[in-house]
Amino acid sequence: MRIVKNKTLRFSALFFVFLLLAVSPLPAKEKARVLRIIDGDTFLVLLHGKREKVRLLGIDTPEKYWSRKLKKEARRCGVREGRISRLGIRATRYAKGLIHKGDKIYLEARGRDRYKRLLVFVYLKDGTCYNERVIGDGYGCVYKYRGRKSRQLSWDEFSKFIKLLNEAKLHKRGLWGEDFKLMECLCE
Repeated sequence: MRIVKNKTLRFSALFFVFLLLAVSPLPAKEKARVLRIIDGDTFLVLLHGKREKVRLLGIDTPEKYWSRKLKKEARRCGVREGRISRLGIRATRYAKGLIHKGDKIYLEARGRDRYKRLLVFVYLKDGTCYNERVIGDGYGCVYKYRGRKSRQLSWDEFSKFIKLLNEAKLHKRGLWGEDFKLMECLCE
């Protein structure tokens, strides 16, 4: 009798855990309208009737505007700031070639950064993950925080981004074909 009771209890517990996992909501994709593309990895969107600045999760494109980060990267890579800024302009043009003001996109949010920007994966109308496409087409790096994986990315997502980056480098896609050495430095 006791064995049957324990088996029933274990089965019930496992069934309950399975049920919880089955109905747990995955991050929902929410529809937004593009108001402005600020640079290759930052957009301004209309989400739930509110203007939101969104930062693309897991990617980092070269800086377009002057900032401390641009100055620091130029010093570290041994180049003038304008050289990095030109790559940033190209990354922005790439973004504007795929996504236009007024377009409907889908966002999967994973929190906010220290600047209060919403951290998102962006999906195009056809279901393509824009974040993956930026890296795969050679217009950005995999974002790392202090040399490590971003905590908002799973290891599977991070690994996929690294694979896409390596393919872009190998085939000299996008910015990799324009300034390989500088992109290598920026993506360290």
